[in-house]
Amino acid sequence: MIHFKRRFNEVTNISLGDCSYLESCYNKDTCPYVHYDMIPAKKPLTIAERAIQGIIPEESRELLKTVGEGDVLRGMKRCKAGSPRQWINIDITVIPMDVLGGDFGAVMMDPPWPIHMRLPYRQMSDEDIMNLEIEKLAKNGVIFLWVTSRVFSIGVKCLEKWGYKLTDTILWVKTNQLGGTIATGRTGHWLNHMQETCLVGIKGTPTLLAGTNGNVLVEKVRETSRKPEGIYEIIEALVGPYCPKAEIFGRQHNIRNGWLTVGNQLPSTYIHDIRIHNRLLGFARTCRARKVRLNPPIFFQPPDADRDEYAKQYYLQRQ
Repeated sequence: MIHFKRRFNEVTNISLGDCSYLESCYNKDTCPYVHYDMIPAKKPLTIAERAIQGIIPEESRELLKTVGEGDVLRGMKRCKAGSPRQWINIDITVIPMDVLGGDFGAVMMDPPWPIHMRLPYRQMSDEDIMNLEIEKLAKNGVIFLWVTSRVFSIGVKCLEKWGYKLTDTILWVKTNQLGGTIATGRTGHWLNHMQETCLVGIKGTPTLLAGTNGNVLVEKVRETSRKPEGIYEIIEALVGPYCPKAEIFGRQHNIRNGWLTVGNQLPSTYIHDIRIHNRLLGFARTCRARKVRLNPPIFFQPPDADRDEYAKQYYLQRQ
């Protein structure tokens, strides 16, 4: 159960009711509408954590002695690890797509379409986005392309140019802190937009687990341009856990297990797939030889021993 308390300041006018933006309001200190603060709740302990702290039923104590505390901790670590995650901090308009690879069964993109807003990133023209060589990322697979209302038809043309056929759409209905729909959006020329659309395209003959999820997401708005977590659940259920997945124009909060995230707002670069690593290194050397300056420069993050070991085991299982 989640609880909230009202937040009051000098300009708050209770008669106006709740602010439609609530926690995503840019002017909380000067907005006269009512806002809320969430009352923090203690996160319930997992079974493993309860066992480690000794908060377990009497009948489970013998089992804990048999399993051992070390095994419980290692089990918790494996559950959190999932499949390995990778990311490349680079301008997507500079890197050749074949450097990333050509076997991605799922690709997700949230391009910086030009809109009438000041955003914390550089926007691209429709033509520049369409000219990205996304077709090199897969021969068989599914793509998820986020579009605004203005570029819906342009998004369809992008899919066609990249070799995908539009087969479905996913609708994200935006909600506020209290679970209500946002009635006054910041986007839209004529109408306030309370939702976003993701185009779904199919290329070739991919193996998909059809019918596993619906096509409507009802989730809370977070940071600017951040998409709902449910989209990852839909994709991962559709293509399976071992299918290579890539997110283009990703940011730090998009890094997740089982995905290659590419964008110019990421913390350096971490690649454990030796094939991608070697192609990326070759690309960097070519740029250096041609005196082409990369911004941001490719800098490989020092490896994490536990993460590398898990990545090694993961790829051994796939072979």
